[in-house]
Amino acid sequence: MSARPSRWYVSVRSPYSWLALRDADGYGSQLLADSEMRVFFEPTGDLAGNVTEKSAVFHYTPMSRAKHLYILRDVARLARQRELTVTWPVDENPAWEVSAVALAQVLAESQADGKRLALALANARWLEGRNVHEESTVAECLTSLGLDGGLASLHRTDKGLELGRSMLKQLDRDGVFGVPYLVVGREPYWGLERLSPAEEAHASTTTPRPAVSLPPTAAGGASRPLDDQPGGCG
Repeated sequence: MSARPSRWYVSVRSPYSWLALRDADGYGSQLLADSEMRVFFEPTGDLAGNVTEKSAVFHYTPMSRAKHLYILRDVARLARQRELTVTWPVDENPAWEVSAVALAQVLAESQADGKRLALALANARWLEGRNVHEESTVAECLTSLGLDGGLASLHRTDKGLELGRSMLKQLDRDGVFGVPYLVVGREPYWGLERLSPAEEAHASTTTPRPAVSLPPTAAGGASRPLDDQPGGCG
């Protein structure tokens, strides 16, 4: 058994994080079940100032227009392979801490409930094009799972601000620069195409279990260059 639980960093903003969650949920991922899920988000407002004050370093950098256009095509291809239709949301002045803080609080109380909420929020964004950075949408996702809809406004409280700071420090400690980002033992894995090797590494550190069949889109295959691997973004 590894000294620390495997960590799975998730973002409701990222389509690659969404696809990784759907793949893992679909094939009964032991890594998803066992890992400690944590939240990746881009801070705004007071939390952005917290980064500026150097209490944490935020390692994600905005992508170029060329990379953004590539991701639009790439995600569409990946979704078609899974027989999914992406509904691209339009974000105007999003406050990502709304969903991030609510999700982090649920995860702190129950990893199982938090993982259900992470998938529900991601599905709402990428299948329905809903604004999951708005309190009303987050509250609906919470209540649909039998959770406290009031957590959608937690980000506006001192407790929510402190939770946001804690999340940013976790991101900094693990060097998270994009998602999906998984840490198994001391090894980090970034990107949708690294899900399979992360599963294998996790299996090697835990009690042997029946093997799961990874879907062709998530299974191994020809290795890719490591300079800017596909299937990962913020």
